[in-house]
Amino acid sequence: MSSLYIPDKVAKFNAYSNGIKLGITGKVDTPEFKMKTSTMSGAGVGGEIDSPTPGQWESTEHEIPFALFDNDVAYLLQQGMNVNITYRGAMQVALRSGGYAMRQLRIVEGGMVKGFKGGSLEAGSQMEASVTIEVVRYKMECGAEELIAVDKLNDVYRVNGNDMLAAINLMT
Repeated sequence: MSSLYIPDKVAKFNAYSNGIKLGITGKVDTPEFKMKTSTMSGAGVGGEIDSPTPGQWESTEHEIPFALFDNDVAYLLQQGMNVNITYRGAMQVALRSGGYAMRQLRIVEGGMVKGFKGGSLEAGSQMEASVTIEVVRYKMECGAEELIAVDKLNDVYRVNGNDMLAAINLMT
């Protein structure tokens, strides 16, 4: 966290798959990651606690919206088991010294196609199509700093560049 600026907004972003710019809608929600949990209870515990297991993730679906069902949607569907999407954005920050600056935001996700929605047909309206992927790789960077990295297939979980599984991996 920087004391030099205050995050303000995403000024602009684009989405790419293997270097090809995708025509998605104006808003994309990022995927939600949840660790697998088990319930801890018993003597000495005042009730039940859902205890997370570091590095073990529940299934992570991500629905990627498109204004229309077109070649961009078909391109993602064609990738099948190896979808790669990169979001690049300009993040506006307020400088504590006064004024504004821009920082680059980069999100990379990869996974497998699970399904799609063709959307709806209405004169003068967008179709609101989408592709749903199972996310197995995810990385978010701001500037040159890695904020988070998850790779379910390669046992990676880093936050601010710190290996959150280092102690576990030393023991196994």
